Amino acid sequence: MPSDVGGAAADDPDLYAHEHPNAVYAKNQKENADARRAAREVGLNRQGQDALHRKISGQGYGYPEIKDVAQELYDNFPKYRK
Repeated sequence: MPSDVGGAAADDPDLYAHEHPNAVYAKNQKENADARRAAREVGLNRQGQDALHRKISGQGYGYPEIKDVAQELYDNFPKYRK
C-alpha cells in the first residue's frame, strides 16, 4: 500500500504527526496497550500500573523499554506488586 506521506512530512515525524493527528492517537493507543501488557506480564498492581504510566508518558518508548521500566518498578517497589 503506498504511503500518503510526502514532502517535508516524509522526513520529519513531528511534522507528519502535526499533519495527521490520527497518527498521534494511534501511537498513544499502542503505547497504552504495550504498558498494560508489560504491567500484566511482570505482575504490577493497579498502583504500579499508574506509576508505570506516569514514568513512560511522553517518552516515546517502545515495548522493550516499557517492559524494562515495568520490571524496574516491580523489582524496586514491593507496594506495586500484585
